[in-house]
Amino acid sequence: MNYSHKTKSDGVGVTTIIIIIAIITIIGYVFWSKTQGESVQVVINEQNGSGEEGTASIKKIDADTVEVQIVLTGGPTGVPQPAHVHKGTCATLDPKALHALTDITNGKSVTFIQTSYESLKEEWPIAINIHKSANELGIYVACGDISFPGMVKNETKKEVNPISENKGPLDDISVEEDRLINDATEVPNSKSDDEVKTFIITYTDKGFTPALIEVTVGSKVSFVNESGNSMWVASAMHPTHRVYPGSDIIKCETAEKNNIFDQCKGTPRGGIYSFTFSEKGTWGYHNHLKSSDFGQVMVK
Repeated sequence: MNYSHKTKSDGVGVTTIIIIIAIITIIGYVFWSKTQGESVQVVINEQNGSGEEGTASIKKIDADTVEVQIVLTGGPTGVPQPAHVHKGTCATLDPKALHALTDITNGKSVTFIQTSYESLKEEWPIAINIHKSANELGIYVACGDISFPGMVKNETKKEVNPISENKGPLDDISVEEDRLINDATEVPNSKSDDEVKTFIITYTDKGFTPALIEVTVGSKVSFVNESGNSMWVASAMHPTHRVYPGSDIIKCETAEKNNIFDQCKGTPRGGIYSFTFSEKGTWGYHNHLKSSDFGQVMVK
């Protein structure tokens, strides 16, 4: 009779192979993850009274490809609108385009640029510019300055500060959320020379990111809805919205609605709400339509 004997060395060999495969898998994943996920959000503002505004997402796909997605509201239906990446800012735009983007049609455009994310950063300062139509290239309808973290003009490194001693709903914020205080994308304002800065907070199905940011008096914060739900940003407390000085939900039906920290209505995915903070303090805010989603803006 023939007997098959499994020796100790056989078991060791199989274990070694499994370990080697696991190590290769881990190394491969680490390498892959380092080439993924780098992205930046851009707020696109109207120009020449067009009423068109929205957001752009610039994302690294691989070592040689960058994806640019644009979502606009207020534009014409069925009319392609040329878009490009230009050198300079919206205020000092170089007429010569660096990269052509897919025409925006019915408010949307997706482009895969054959360049590296790093090369795009080296071209900074740069901006996305949108034209009225192919026949009216000289009329600009919207523009957004592209700002990469750590590359904003006159930007100074901020230290993470502890939450105010005035206890609020964010008292138990996690260490990871606390680190997000410096992760809000900071965008130079192209409309003046007063160094006004814009910070972007993204609203997703998981809430506001970053949930806590620190800005200076006079800074503008833009809330961008990337969730599957409506967003109505407003001052604490829910439902009166009276914490930020001068704000009150009842003013949403008056001429004062543009001066209060209150969006006064819900906007779907792609919508933007911006507010300039003129009062020092730590100001809580929330989504009026889902009050469990909230955050704070620390104004110094």
